[in-house]
Amino acid sequence: MQSNTYTSFYADVLALTGNSSFTTTEQTSILANANRRLYQAYRSFSSWPRYIVGGELRPATTGLIIRDAIAGATYTISTATRSGSVVTITTSAPYAMFTGSTVAVAGLAASYTIASATRSGRVVTVTTNQSQAMVSGATVTIAGLSGTVNANGSVVITTVSNTVFTYKVGSGSGTETYTGSGTIAYVSPSTDYVITEDSTTIFTITLDSGSGTETYTGSGTAVYAGISEVDSFNRVFRDDPLNLNSSVEYEFYVDIDGAHVINNFSNNSSFWVNYYKEWSGPYTAASTDIPLEFYRFAVHATYADYLRFDGQIDKAMAEENNAQQYLMIEVDKAENQRNVNTLQRRISTYNSRQSR
Repeated sequence: MQSNTYTSFYADVLALTGNSSFTTTEQTSILANANRRLYQAYRSFSSWPRYIVGGELRPATTGLIIRDAIAGATYTISTATRSGSVVTITTSAPYAMFTGSTVAVAGLAASYTIASATRSGRVVTVTTNQSQAMVSGATVTIAGLSGTVNANGSVVITTVSNTVFTYKVGSGSGTETYTGSGTIAYVSPSTDYVITEDSTTIFTITLDSGSGTETYTGSGTAVYAGISEVDSFNRVFRDDPLNLNSSVEYEFYVDIDGAHVINNFSNNSSFWVNYYKEWSGPYTAASTDIPLEFYRFAVHATYADYLRFDGQIDKAMAEENNAQQYLMIEVDKAENQRNVNTLQRRISTYNSRQSR
């Protein structure tokens, strides 16, 4: 989403007043009024694209979904082992992730020896002595192969399954079988996975395929994007509502702690939530993230406040109208993106109700 700086905001308000500068007291007042007006814009519509979340998995304890944010973080992987397609990862410090969270895992290293390698045209087919679970699109380093067309160096895997993978060389025709003691050095690229189990410093992920076992080396990392603080809970689902034609929807009530799911018979540890994010203010004189959709409204509304405090009531009322017009333009634009009808429309039926 587009944003602007408070420096630009301040300059625009100053230009509207016709002054060359503000006093220190006026600068403080301008910033305070700017925050008040930006918050007013945030509250004026419940489906601003910047703040609406269509569906996000959030943790729950005995049916209570937290409203607090969980900060994103990068965790260092101390150990990682694979059994079949399941990778068990231990981080060097406790993490805030939970089962169902999406985490980007990268840097898991492994070495393999080559049992055989053949080429047909530009395509090299390699069979390893060990079971592996490399992924298509990853870059690996091949060394030790001898043949007419050089097959060594950094290459990109095109297909992979268990002990066999392929890649392409720069040029080549005909066929050949390579000799030599070939080796493969693999470092996993950053790939998103869903955590299947978790406990303090240990979590598991499931690869698309894999057989046998192995222990990874290297400087692996697990990057968690985090979740935002909830301002308003809209809807609660059992499964991802944006990825399924139908998902069971739960009734709930909200108190200071969060959303309490009613009749949570399965005692879910997490729920998919449609919600409105907490306001991103208050802003400071150094802010660079003022929402552009609020910007023109807030500039003219802040100028209207300035006029009102200066006793220019008629001019202030006219400027207030200008500000409201800017706000309505942005609200209309947001409404036309169908967030209200698509994300917040609720049709209650026998099949969609959880309490039945």
